[in-house]
Amino acid sequence: MVMRKRVISAVAFWLLLFLGILVWRWSDESDLRQLKKAGIRTTGRIVELLPHHHQTVRYEFEAGGRLYVKLGGVASIGKVPKEMNIGDKVPVYYLPNDPTISWIGDPETGISPLRIKVLSAFLFATGVSLLSLLLPKKRQSQPD
Repeated sequence: MVMRKRVISAVAFWLLLFLGILVWRWSDESDLRQLKKAGIRTTGRIVELLPHHHQTVRYEFEAGGRLYVKLGGVASIGKVPKEMNIGDKVPVYYLPNDPTISWIGDPETGISPLRIKVLSAFLFATGVSLLSLLLPKKRQSQPD
């Protein structure tokens, strides 16, 4: 009976974790989907290299007569920061109604296919749920 309760709890936990990860991964990419659909392409330039931040640079671009400075990754244009110089031009996509949302290179590169989202959520949720089943449960001591 105790094992059955643990299995039911693990399955319920797995389902919640799986759905939570799936929703999180989907919503995390909503800006990229908007950029892909309605983004405007412009040319930006690198203003700072950040070698201690994986693949990240600080870039600037102009939109609507205003200058925007953002952090972004350069992997989407096939580069690493050590291959770049301050002043290098980079393609930037931004949303016309909110230029604070931008991306270096094609936004498509940041959107993972649905099957990858499902597979990663499935594997993570399964691993955590199996661990919860396999780890010994602490027994509460009974008072004498």
